[in-house]
Amino acid sequence: YNPNDKVYLDPFDPFDYIRASLEEREPNARTENTTSFGQLSPRIGVSHPISDKTVLHFNYGHFFQRANFGDYGEGTGGDSPSQRVTGILNTYLFSNEFGPSAPYNLGNRNLKPRKTVQYELGIERNFGGLIVDATAFYKDITNTIRDIRVITLDNGFYITTGNADYADAKGVELAIRKPLTSHWGGYLNYTWSTGIAGTSGDPEVIIPPGSTAQIKYPTDIGDVIVYDPPRLKFGLVFLTPTTWSAVAGLFSNVQISIDYQIYYPHERIPSHVLIAEHKIVRPPDRNADFRLRKEFKWKNLTPAFFVEMRNMFNDQWINLELPFNSESRIEFINSNLSVFPDRHPSGGPFPDIFQYRNLPRTIVLGFSMGF
Repeated sequence: YNPNDKVYLDPFDPFDYIRASLEEREPNARTENTTSFGQLSPRIGVSHPISDKTVLHFNYGHFFQRANFGDYGEGTGGDSPSQRVTGILNTYLFSNEFGPSAPYNLGNRNLKPRKTVQYELGIERNFGGLIVDATAFYKDITNTIRDIRVITLDNGFYITTGNADYADAKGVELAIRKPLTSHWGGYLNYTWSTGIAGTSGDPEVIIPPGSTAQIKYPTDIGDVIVYDPPRLKFGLVFLTPTTWSAVAGLFSNVQISIDYQIYYPHERIPSHVLIAEHKIVRPPDRNADFRLRKEFKWKNLTPAFFVEMRNMFNDQWINLELPFNSESRIEFINSNLSVFPDRHPSGGPFPDIFQYRNLPRTIVLGFSMGF
């Protein structure tokens, strides 16, 4: 990958506007062309049979993920739709009627891709058509993207991006699955994981030498334990026989599937807990998705119609990070987390959209064509 642009060599005066103004000359920013990034992504998988029904498997791989275009500074955040690029940071210049434009956001054209090294070790056993698998995994993540505040020579600042934070994750997945045979299949798996997140690499604030700017450096440095909510997932799929000829074969080759997930709260995750006279842990998050698909045969094509019902049971994921006052907090707790505040503590209306963290039931109709 190559952004195919230029990199400003002086982070404290990237456009040379400040020095040019002091020296009463035209700006002449020092730049160099961007470099090309490439990487080797080795991956290896080994499956070793222990018996005719048991397999030991191991996987190892390096995975790279390029940052969003907006993190590199692609796009200008201007009024034209062609200039808008999705990302946490686009290049955006702040116009000054008394002088030249100054950077407000300035993307980093030389960002490195995020890197994940992943290991998996597991054992799989076939019990009469049911496959049971236990897998342990570990992920080592580096070069994640972070925002950086750069103090300029005139004690202004702009925001850019850099490679910094690291993390790791480890966990276990237990799974039972039945392949789609005899017109039905399904799966059940449970995942538990935890890890750490830490700070390294590019600093969060960069100050020019000799600057008199006074800033507050971040104090939350070092490793932090990251807790993930345990997840239980269940799914079933049914496929009607192609030989069903009733009603001109309308009910033949119909696939019906349902996926159900439960995300259990963790009392060490602040957003999962409400602190009152005692610790209150929110209920688990549940979600069910339903899908029905009917496939046809037409010449060499396979057109299909489908309907999806997301959040089929209209489950509601309660948001505990609400702007409570003391009265509304007590009412919310006494109602078993069902009565939300009517008004914001500031006196304004309290939008219903803040009450839950998921979308209500959604129905999607679609058409696909295979060939």
